[in-house]
Amino acid sequence: MQLSKRLEQLIEYIPVGSRLVDVGTDHGYVPVEAVARGIASFAIAADVASGPLQAAQASIDAAGLGTSVEARLGSGLQVLADSDAVDVAIVAGMGGRLIVDILSEAEFVPQMLILQANVADHLVRQWLFDHSFAIVAETTVLEAGKYYPVIVAERSESVAASEGSDLAILVGKRNLVRPSTEFLDRWIDELAHSRALLAQLKQAENTEEKQKQVNQRIRLIQEVLSRETAKCD
Repeated sequence: MQLSKRLEQLIEYIPVGSRLVDVGTDHGYVPVEAVARGIASFAIAADVASGPLQAAQASIDAAGLGTSVEARLGSGLQVLADSDAVDVAIVAGMGGRLIVDILSEAEFVPQMLILQANVADHLVRQWLFDHSFAIVAETTVLEAGKYYPVIVAERSESVAASEGSDLAILVGKRNLVRPSTEFLDRWIDELAHSRALLAQLKQAENTEEKQKQVNQRIRLIQEVLSRETAKCD
């Protein structure tokens, strides 16, 4: 099965031998491919809507994986049972606020999380920090003109305080170690967008607090980009 760059990146982060759940599975491509390639030993394709779940079941049937991939209708991680022994959860292709809601509402959150927020990925990092999940990998995928940040986190007894800094929450501490071209290009675009937003806010009344927030965002983005400029000098 030919997958998009974004979905391939999700599969790349799945440890061999995992038992996983893919929340918001849509056509079920990730769990089906993860099992078909011998990466996951068992997978659950979960979705809150019956239409996508029927598409996922069709993918499972076409691959002949009915004994090792299950399609389940339900909200978020609430589809899980203790007997599933799931150790990896993928929650991807939705906004950061929805991802946070899914994680917050879950009675059980697996040891490893592979998360991809279409927007507001900073909310995801904040939730991870607040709930003792250490980010172990991050990357940015560029596909069809859009940037998709992917975050991998594991439950930890201790998370470094630096993970909770304003800069780390906004852009991801691990992204700063070896910034990819996609990561830098994304934040160049974000800087232009933030500056345009600030200009609009200055023309409106009673926006002082919002202006302060946008100015802080601009300052942090400039800090990231200036680091790379300094390396090139």
